[in-house]
Amino acid sequence: MVDRKKARVACRFTLAGLVGACFCILVSFAIAMRDDKHIFDGVHSLGCDLSGMTLQQAEQLLQDVGKQISNAKVRVVVKTLSSGNSASVKEAPPREVIASSIGISVDPKATAKEAYRYGREGNMLQRLRERWRSMRYGVEIQPRFVLNEDVAKRFINQLKNHYESQPTDAKVELINGRIQIIKSTYGRCIDDKATLKLWNDLVKRGQFAELPLLVKVVYPDVMTEDVAHIDAVLGECVTWYNPAQKPRAHNILLAVSALDGNLIRAGEVFSFNEAVGPRNFNRGYKLAPTLVRGRFVEDVGGGVCQVAGTLFNAALLAGLEVVERHRHSRPVRYLPLGRDAAVNYGTLDLKVRNPYPYPVYIKASAKGGKLKVLILGKATGVRYALRSEVLKVLPITTVVKQDASMPPGKKVIKERGRCGYVVALWRLAYKDGKLLSKEVVCSTTYPPQPCIISEGSISSTSHYERETKKVSQPVPQQSPEEFIDISKFVFSEGD
Repeated sequence: MVDRKKARVACRFTLAGLVGACFCILVSFAIAMRDDKHIFDGVHSLGCDLSGMTLQQAEQLLQDVGKQISNAKVRVVVKTLSSGNSASVKEAPPREVIASSIGISVDPKATAKEAYRYGREGNMLQRLRERWRSMRYGVEIQPRFVLNEDVAKRFINQLKNHYESQPTDAKVELINGRIQIIKSTYGRCIDDKATLKLWNDLVKRGQFAELPLLVKVVYPDVMTEDVAHIDAVLGECVTWYNPAQKPRAHNILLAVSALDGNLIRAGEVFSFNEAVGPRNFNRGYKLAPTLVRGRFVEDVGGGVCQVAGTLFNAALLAGLEVVERHRHSRPVRYLPLGRDAAVNYGTLDLKVRNPYPYPVYIKASAKGGKLKVLILGKATGVRYALRSEVLKVLPITTVVKQDASMPPGKKVIKERGRCGYVVALWRLAYKDGKLLSKEVVCSTTYPPQPCIISEGSISSTSHYERETKKVSQPVPQQSPEEFIDISKFVFSEGD
């Protein structure tokens, strides 16, 4: 009985001693782990054994090894984000580059810190477990990589010359009286922001053996399907200008270039000013004669009104609707009465609306003094004609100005006056030779220009003006078909 008691006591003391010893070992181990400034045994990264190294030593070793990693090859592959019609976008070949050339490098400091933290985070059991695993089996720490965005941006900008392209609009040509469609093509544009974000994410995960270059498809303004239906000339107008007046001819050519190729979609209102843009020196326009308050003055963009007037007539003959149109201060020589259109960027515009359920296409050209505008679309079987009807002639007012510098009684005509007109512009619609309808498109009033006469007077203080008489001029007669052939209206002055 006594022996049993002694055995129990001895067993208890032994267990207590073992527990105490284990506790002391654990405490000592924990203190050692807490105070040890070295990376634990069995910790590796980038194939390097970092066991027993300080942070500085590990960082230096990883930096040396990282230089070799920076020379690794990276495959840059083009990835189209959205194409709509991928077959129309040419495939771009991949490129192989060195990682460092696009800003990829190892972050030795962050990697060394990650290796040092292994076995030092979490509760006691977690740390002991990690410590045991590294000693027993070894642990590979995922290296930290970084992307230098400035270097990456420069690299992407260099790729733009190889991978980016501009779209081309579909075009409609009239060759030997036959309409031909030139198909549109898609363009490509690198999405810088999306590409950089994706590269950053992949590099941080160390997955940069292949990097996608994100490319967006750029669609043309005029697609092939937009003009596929075009099979006829709906309206056409030709006016003439003097090519010897080079500044004015130059301005006409600039405006025509901006006008040519514009598409007016179904129900859309077309603005001449929006299509042609501002007329200023920065955009290449020159000084040329322009009508202002009945007189010709030099202004930037002189001659552009003739382009607007030619478009106005072509649009009317194509059956388009007039939304906005302004007259000149007096009749012009290149178009019949009531058929001109004055434009001035920011104040006066020419706007027409397409009433058809399909787009119409503008063709414009200027060469050798011939200005031509065509409206192309789907054949309707309807032909339009225009007729200018003079409703009233406004007589000239004569103004006499006294001039003391002239001999008394002598008279000199300083400015010859012009009659004014009230004109109605009719549009007539025909089908199969029969008149379908007629309408007044617009009514135009050209104010008369006064005849100014200087008369000699006795005293310089007796200047005055007085009306004397009213003079009428013959009304120009124009037939409905005169618009079709207006080559006799040759313009040689200004707008």
